Amino acid sequence: MKRLVSLGISLSILAFIYWRVDLAAVGAIFAECRIGWLALALAMVVPTTFGGAWRLQRLMPPGLSLGLPEATRLILVASVLNLFL
Repeated sequence: MKRLVSLGISLSILAFIYWRVDLAAVGAIFAECRIGWLALALAMVVPTTFGGAWRLQRLMPPGLSLGLPEATRLILVASVLNLFL
C-alpha cells in the first residue's frame, strides 16, 4: 500500500511538471545545442555520480557497509532532492 501511495505521489508530481513545461520550447533549445558539448556534459555526470557514491561508501562508520549500487542510488536521490529543495 505504501508503494502505491508513493507511486501515486511521484506520478502526480511528474504530471504536474510536464503539464507546466513547454515541451516545444525545450525541444527547440535541444535542437540548437551543440551535440558534442551536450555529450561531454552528460559524460561528466557519470563519473561524478560514481565518485560521490564511492566517497559515501568510504564515509560509512566501521562495521557498516554500503554497496556501490545502494550508494549510487542514495547519491541520485540526494541529487533529485537537491533540485527541488
